[in-house]
Amino acid sequence: MNKKYIIITLMCLIISIVSGIISNDLLIGGTILLTGLLCAYFASEGKKINYILGLINYLLMCYVAFKNN
Repeated sequence: MNKKYIIITLMCLIISIVSGIISNDLLIGGTILLTGLLCAYFASEGKKINYILGLINYLLMCYVAFKNN
């Protein structure tokens, strides 16, 4: 993995952890934010990992939508 991708991934991880702590929803909300940010970044770079991250993101958003009716 390139050093640039590691830095971007760590920055997204820090942003999602801080946002999750502020909103008191670290597990689901932080994971949705992290996968959404990384999916958008890797899609713009043309990497195939964005499909896996997008699938995780959409499954978690589906779970949240189902729980909120």
